[in-house]
Amino acid sequence: MSKVSPHESFISNINRIDSFMKYGSRVIQVFRSLGEETFKDFKKDFLEINGKIARHYDDLSEEIKSVYPLIKKWDKKIQIFTKLLNVDYQKHDPMRVVYEQAMILFVSAIEVYIKDRMILAVNKRPDILLDDALSKKFSLLVLKKENFNLEKKIGYLLFSDVNFKNMKSIIRELEKISIDLENVAKRNNIDLKFISICTEKRNLLLHNSGIIDERYIEATKEKVAKGNKIGISEWEVKKLKRQIILLEKVLEEKLSKKTEEYNETDVKKLENRKEFSDEMEINLDDIPF
Repeated sequence: MSKVSPHESFISNINRIDSFMKYGSRVIQVFRSLGEETFKDFKKDFLEINGKIARHYDDLSEEIKSVYPLIKKWDKKIQIFTKLLNVDYQKHDPMRVVYEQAMILFVSAIEVYIKDRMILAVNKRPDILLDDALSKKFSLLVLKKENFNLEKKIGYLLFSDVNFKNMKSIIRELEKISIDLENVAKRNNIDLKFISICTEKRNLLLHNSGIIDERYIEATKEKVAKGNKIGISEWEVKKLKRQIILLEKVLEEKLSKKTEEYNETDVKKLENRKEFSDEMEINLDDIPF
């Protein structure tokens, strides 16, 4: 079985995230709908039973009277459930967790693609590296592990342990193979600043439970209050998806040209890709909350 290319893996990841968004929203919709209907029926029956017991309490047997305190406890629980179902969903969006996870997955998808694609490109054509990138030293133990045969392994040795955790590191590493990402982004209408902020939001969600800290404020220059929970909206997730799809397309074109894998057929495939839609398959307007 042949190894899946970074490009194919990226497409697969995007489609999986789309499915996650689609079915995540439906699960929330179903559970909330079922919860409301079931609770309404239960509350109606309970209030009817509780009312009858209260009205005819003196006529009840001692055995029935002994369980009445348990019924009163349920009265308090019903009040709690009622409050839960009356949550202001404008302030407490049940899709928030889905948006947060989608943000994490979309950012990770483009980072993994860039790293794997660079490794693949340099493994095939080490000569595309600038001289500065060749200054990295390897111990004899590392070379021995590769049986002193570095053919098609230079990319792996150079970039496998590099952390593509933010836009600065991605820009720095791409410069090593003569790709000016900031210039590329400007010429192709890619909102690199937006992707960078999303990357920092992903890092905040993973490493600080989404609580804004000084490092996030310094990295993004956003005017937000330290200690608040970071917000992830539907439009951010949709825009991020469109932006990383465009970024991957442009980088795939450039890296393919550098390694002489690019031709007119590839151009048409990239321009007319149907592996995924521009928009998410899910229509959140159809969800009744």
